[in-house]
Amino acid sequence: DLDNVNVDDGDAVTESYELLSGTVVKCFSDHDKAENYANSKGYKLAEYGNLGGGIDGDFAYAYWNETGDRNDDELVIAYYAFDDDGKARPLTEREKGYIAKEQEVEFDDMPLDEDYDTDKEAIAKFIEKAVKGLQNGEGTNYRYKLDDRLAVFVGWSEGYDEDDDTVIHSNEDADFAIVAGIKVWTSDDMWTDFDYLNFPYYDNGDVLDMSYSVSPTEDYRALADSIISDYNEVKDFNIDEDGRVIEEGIRESASKKKTPIKEGVSIISSLDEYKPWSGAVDTFEAIQDADKVDALDQYLEDIYPEGLTVTQLNDILWFDGESVLKDLGIYTEDVISEAIQDAVDEAQGESFTDTDELESFITSHLEDALDGASVSVDISSEEVEITVENTSRSFSIGEFTIEDSDVEESLEKKPNGAAEAELNERACRGKRAKRGSKEINEHLKGAEVIEFPSGDYLYVIEENGKLIAGSATNTGIFH
Repeated sequence: DLDNVNVDDGDAVTESYELLSGTVVKCFSDHDKAENYANSKGYKLAEYGNLGGGIDGDFAYAYWNETGDRNDDELVIAYYAFDDDGKARPLTEREKGYIAKEQEVEFDDMPLDEDYDTDKEAIAKFIEKAVKGLQNGEGTNYRYKLDDRLAVFVGWSEGYDEDDDTVIHSNEDADFAIVAGIKVWTSDDMWTDFDYLNFPYYDNGDVLDMSYSVSPTEDYRALADSIISDYNEVKDFNIDEDGRVIEEGIRESASKKKTPIKEGVSIISSLDEYKPWSGAVDTFEAIQDADKVDALDQYLEDIYPEGLTVTQLNDILWFDGESVLKDLGIYTEDVISEAIQDAVDEAQGESFTDTDELESFITSHLEDALDGASVSVDISSEEVEITVENTSRSFSIGEFTIEDSDVEESLEKKPNGAAEAELNERACRGKRAKRGSKEINEHLKGAEVIEFPSGDYLYVIEENGKLIAGSATNTGIFH
């Protein structure tokens, strides 16, 4: 309560205010510098507006404080002007003098030399403050400008596994997690959503993804180091407002081509010193489990003879992980299951003279899809069991169309009634409508068959005083 502080002069007031609030108001003549400084302190934008009356264009103001409430005292304030395109620009010396007199302020611009925008401590502090703000529900995306195109953003990003405990999930939707990284701030005027902003990209579709998932135990200084390293690699690129890299030939596809490495960037010399993060963790663990780390080392050496940075390696295993695993002859359970289902779907569209033909068809399909994987197909009178590596799936024999005498012989050994019932069920289950109502009628003696214009059938039969009905569709008969 400054009203009750006994002071003799203005210096004492300033000193008292500094002791009470932990800071003094900073006045900037450059909006970007003010915003960067406010973000580094964790302050929130409270108000901005147009002052009008500019010398070479309208003047404007913006101020930040701890609460983001326009009724609370400003802690950082900026006065600035606009260029011919209507974008914020720093005041000229003449304009600074005019504003200082009109607003009765003294500018205290924090010096911004070439290294400030990539100062590790400032960026680390900004990210930490932004993470806390997101967790407290204060905003959805935070910005720290690095230059006239690129900025560090910290915000919510969609697409995370809700059971992933290596990230910070949103309490409202566990699919969202906190990420930090460099994006093109001019690509979206609102910049309220991390995912809506563009990374720098090329005409061929390649994207320079420079983002990191933030973990609950994040080392913010190390994260700031990684972000600064990313920025140093792209800061000299000619990037348009949407994020398109105008120069051609700077960087080729990250998955198969060697990425140029700028002089001075640290190259990883051994996989022993690599510790993956975010989406690269699962890929690297799969390689370790398959005992193919040496194969990965050789694979990378063939494609990147000049070496890789840690960030480049992590991006490859994160965003091209499935391709890398396939090239190394490693197949995840999901990939194997999908290949098995594809083979079964193909087989269900065919008709086979016997089980050997079915086995050969499925085996050939899987060996083509999963080069080098061990494939086993076992067929009995009841089911088809398919095993690839350590993944197995079973399917009923009735899901396939087979004319197999072995099946008929197994039925003959059963009591007449049971054999006849099972034969009827086998004959109908999996039969396709294109085979026609005549064949259906042969297996269901006495059934009345109704054919519809669509090519489907309905059959009705009386058995032991009960009416039994079923249907034949384009995919088979269902009881």
